[in-house]
Amino acid sequence: MSTPPPAPPPLPATLAANPVLSAWLDFSHPGVVTIFTGKVEYGQGVWTALAQVAAEELDVDLRRVRVAPVSTATSPDEGVTSGSRSIEESGSALRQACAQARHLFLAAAADRLGAAAGALGVTDGEITTDAGGTGLTYWSLAGPAAPAGAACWTRRRVSPSRPRRPHGGRSRAAAPPGWTSRTR
Repeated sequence: MSTPPPAPPPLPATLAANPVLSAWLDFSHPGVVTIFTGKVEYGQGVWTALAQVAAEELDVDLRRVRVAPVSTATSPDEGVTSGSRSIEESGSALRQACAQARHLFLAAAADRLGAAAGALGVTDGEITTDAGGTGLTYWSLAGPAAPAGAACWTRRRVSPSRPRRPHGGRSRAAAPPGWTSRTR
């Protein structure tokens, strides 16, 4: 008898409450990743830390990451901002959202390049192979001329079964299951 695989861990609470990727990330400005958070910056450095989380998970230079001002109309509802708890809650949610966005872009690049997603990587937002850069970036894959799989990335909901990359590691793509859709 085989034992069924363990259930994936649940999503972080703030991500489960705001599961649409476009609630967390925007790639509409070439070369810039805009992150959205419901945590306010009042001198504790939470926005800097969250930008670092996003840069690390997306494999982009920190200078590419912008934090959008908090707005009750457009930011994820993450409740209160309370010191280091903001990193625990928002950081884990943002990391998971970034990992899934990265996976979507790698899957779209694999389709376009006719390569296995596992053979692709990312360096500062550019999709790479062992031979080097491919000319595809997060921004080219998210833009108006994007392939169908990547063009709808903003409507995707986050899946609790997305495997995380080892912290600090530059790894190749891993394949989680598909997601449902809703626009921002």
